[in-house]
Parts: sequence; C-alpha cells; structure tokens
Amino acid sequence: MDSITVRKSTDSLSDNFRSRKGRFKVSIDSTGNDELLLKFMSNFLIVRAEYRYDTEVIEYSAVSELFDPVDEGYEIPEYEFIINSEKNGNIDVRAIKCDQEGKGSKLLRTLRKLDG
Repeated sequence: MDSITVRKSTDSLSDNFRSRKGRFKVSIDSTGNDELLLKFMSNFLIVRAEYRYDTEVIEYSAVSELFDPVDEGYEIPEYEFIINSEKNGNIDVRAIKCDQEGKGSKLLRTLRKLDG
C-alpha cells in the first residue's frame, strides 16, 4: 500500500497572518459595483459567510492583514472599512475596529452624520 502525506492547508500561512481574524458585513446593496467589490474582497481569506435575511447583509468571518492579531480564546472583533478609489484603478482599504456594541468607530459614526 502506498503512503500518502497530508499537509494541513494552513501550514503555509504564518502564525501572525492566521491570528489576524475579523468579522464584517457587506450589504446586499453593495453587490451592484462588482469591480469594486472584487477588489475589496481580495483583501480577505474568507473562512465563513452567512446571508442574513433579516438585515439583508452577508456576514463574513475572515483572516486579513488589515485586521489586528487576536489571541486564541478571545472574541473576534467586528470591523468597518473606509475605501478610497485611486486614479490608477486601485483601491485603498482601511479597517476600523467597531466598539463592543458593534456600533462602529467614533470616526465612522461622525462620517455617517456628515454624509447625511
């Protein structure tokens, strides 16, 4: 009988990267701009996705360089993002950790008030 060597798929990921866990939501309304959404989602290794009918969002759990490291056993934080389109077609994505109630950062709450 031949022997087979099986490697964990996570062996190639550094411990630092694997510890950078986060959760975020994408509104179904956001799926209209496919090019922007594809560029945005390329920042994440999605480990879980769930469509929520009650809020019409997709909730993601992911690993990303954009997230802060999380020690094992601690709650995975939720993030919101500021996305800026650049003239060359690239996007700049900044992750902002939400507070414990999931209300978003003070900066994002202020930006929402200014936006309308």
